[in-house]
Amino acid sequence: MNASVFNLAALDSISSQGSISLEVFNRGWYHNVVYLGQEQDIPILTMTCPLLNVEGFKTGKLPLCAPSKEYANVLVKGLVEGGQFLEDEAIAYIKEASTRPI
Repeated sequence: MNASVFNLAALDSISSQGSISLEVFNRGWYHNVVYLGQEQDIPILTMTCPLLNVEGFKTGKLPLCAPSKEYANVLVKGLVEGGQFLEDEAIAYIKEASTRPI
């Protein structure tokens, strides 16, 4: 891409508001960017679905499904590298979490 979809103005906005929706990603599920704070002066961001979709998952209007194998591996790696779990524990945690209601 010739232009960045997330620039310094967007970073300033998200750090003060907590989350923003990126219009360029509106066709997909994950166009809501959430500011999680900073780690060693580096902003930590994540992309997630809009709150309206979260409510749809909670009420059962939208179906839940387990993460793909590739995404589950990313989650496991993060939990292990973050020191929260050993690898086997992280795998079990992700499997269990993907089967229970929100």
